[in-house]
Amino acid sequence: MDPSELLPILVAGLIAILAIAACLRVRRIAARGLRLLLVGVTGVLAVSATVVAAASIYFYVNYTRHLGPLGSPDQQHVAITTYTVNDGTGSDQAEVAVRHVWSPYAHRVYAGPAQYEPNAATPEPELHWIDNAHLQIVYHAYVPADGATRPSHSEGQGCAHAADGVMIHCVENRVHAMK
Repeated sequence: MDPSELLPILVAGLIAILAIAACLRVRRIAARGLRLLLVGVTGVLAVSATVVAAASIYFYVNYTRHLGPLGSPDQQHVAITTYTVNDGTGSDQAEVAVRHVWSPYAHRVYAGPAQYEPNAATPEPELHWIDNAHLQIVYHAYVPADGATRPSHSEGQGCAHAADGVMIHCVENRVHAMK
């Protein structure tokens, strides 16, 4: 798991801790009505943030898979591929994000259907650094078995043009879906 993916969980955990501390602190307020109101608000905030953090951890552990980060030739940027594996539905999703190696924030540059195979020789989508500032993403666009063409964005696929000083070049391979 990339540090950029841990950031939302850490923020929710921090909010939960601060809300619990505030809940304990507002119990000292003398005015009963104000005290009850603030205890209720901070309590709801603490429970909500805890539920969000726990649900995020559960989701990441059970439904996401990760490929190792792919560093640029100059090692200044890294491309991260995350798969959301939907067991039972037959529909896996992939996201590719780019970030500077020292930044905890990643910018999503690709999202769309994919096929997760843990030991595949060529993962889908396939990433290649052309040079220090250009990343190529080769992905599949699934065409219905009847041959009708639909724009790839209607299926949830999308590719950004640039992020964090890196130009993104997307290459679409059309694949016919099975009947």
